[in-house]
Amino acid sequence: MSSFLWGYAATQVAGGWSSDRYGGEVVLGISSIGWSLFTFVIPFIPTVDLFVLSSTSAIILFRTLTGLAQGET
Repeated sequence: MSSFLWGYAATQVAGGWSSDRYGGEVVLGISSIGWSLFTFVIPFIPTVDLFVLSSTSAIILFRTLTGLAQGET
């Protein structure tokens, strides 16, 4: 859970700026697609053979990416 928090907290200011610049509907739509895809991939990570990352590291990475995408809203 803490990896999600760091990603979420890191994009709060950027989310406000991008919503002001591009509009809330656009930013919400793009980040919804992003966090939906990251959340969809997480259960499949242990079944995939990753050469560079361990399963735990990959899950932490994708939870951070989920937080980054969701922090934009």
